[in-house]
Amino acid sequence: MMAKFNMSYYLTQWFITSYMIFYASFMALTGSFSDIFGRKKIFIFGVSLLFIGYFLGGLVNHYGILLITRAACGVGAAAVTTSGTALIATNLRTKKKEKAFSIFGCALGIGMVAGPIVASYANQRINGWESFSFSMSLFLLFMLFLSFGVHDKENKTTVCVDWIGGAAVSYTHLRAHETSLHL
Repeated sequence: MMAKFNMSYYLTQWFITSYMIFYASFMALTGSFSDIFGRKKIFIFGVSLLFIGYFLGGLVNHYGILLITRAACGVGAAAVTTSGTALIATNLRTKKKEKAFSIFGCALGIGMVAGPIVASYANQRINGWESFSFSMSLFLLFMLFLSFGVHDKENKTTVCVDWIGGAAVSYTHLRAHETSLHL
């Protein structure tokens, strides 16, 4: 990636970091949206955003646009995580819920650790990040079709969204990372 875009190591860090910053920054907001608009709708929105981000990420040839697709994937992942856990909590009985949360937590942890390793391997050995992006988009398309079969037992609720707090958290994450790049 550094060679393709003729960039320094520090600038190419944004490829990974933009995803993580937007994932962390949008956790609270997508959780609130899940309560307002419905868990299933936000889950499907999140999977769709991940699909679009990965698919377009495999097509673009401009680093700035690639970073935007990574940020979109981070927002999509936040939506899937928050609405997915809410769907588990509201749709399963206690004994099944414990097992489901254990599996979900393990899958999330493994994905956070293995994702960058697998993507790095694909970047070096299998025709770059484009191949990994297309592979992920195919998996996400399959997941999107399965998402329509998910049931949402709970009704939407009225929640006050802290827009200023959400913007402050996002801004703080971005500034903190930007500052660390200059150290």
